[in-house]
Order: sequence, then C-alpha cells, then structure tokens
Amino acid sequence: MSVLGYASYISFMNVYYEKPFLPLHEVYVFGSNLQGVHGAGAALVARRYYKAKLGVGSGMTGRAYAIPTRSYDSGVVTSLQLRDIVPYIHEFVQFTQNKHMRFYVTKVGLGYAGFTVDEIAPHFKGASNCLMPICFKPYLESN
Repeated sequence: MSVLGYASYISFMNVYYEKPFLPLHEVYVFGSNLQGVHGAGAALVARRYYKAKLGVGSGMTGRAYAIPTRSYDSGVVTSLQLRDIVPYIHEFVQFTQNKHMRFYVTKVGLGYAGFTVDEIAPHFKGASNCLMPICFKPYLESN
C-alpha cells in the first residue's frame, strides 16, 4: 500500500488546528476554491500556517497543496461539480510520486463543499507518501 497511514478526525484537529506544525518536508493538503481566497476552514489554516498563497486555487504554494472543491464569485461561494474536482485530485495523486515530500491530506471536499466520503475518497487511490483521513481507509486499501 502506498498510503503511509490514516489519522482520525481527532488527530487531525490536534495536529492541524490546535498545533499547526509539520516538519519542513511535509505538505498540508486542503480543499480550496478556484480563486484561492483561503478564508475559512482548512484553507485558512493552509494560508496562516503553511503559506498557501492568496489567489492560487490549485496546486502547491508554500508548504500547502490546494485541491479546488468550490468557486468564489462576487461574494457567492458554490461547490464545484464532482466531475470538475476529480481531475484536480488525480493531478495531486500524480504529484505525490515525489518521494522527498510527505502529504497530510485533510477531508478534502467533505466539509464546506458538501460531498460524501463515498464520492471523494476513491479518487485518492494510488497516492503515495500520504497520511489520509481514517474515513478514506476503506476506499484506498486493496481488497
């Protein structure tokens, strides 16, 4: 299995919200909006503590990796369609092949975007060097 392990929701809260610190080679992966506003939730944590750059809604900036799940237009925030999110997840899965980094994946798409774990988690299959949310486990392990 290429996944490094799984973290419970409580562990994510302790590591990412109360004590947001990761070693220098580790990357915080979060759901963002296409415009890179990063104003709430995991996106705000990414901006404040891991140098996610405002205005960049996908990919790596600082020590954060943004996967767009929402759009922000004229003050109105809407969720993207799942078919529009999946290519960004697959792009991330390819990016994880970089063996010099380790990725801490938050519950991308399950919060403000409103998707279920059944809809999102299977698309992370094949990611390497990742600590995934424990709720993703049944969708990522080989049977």
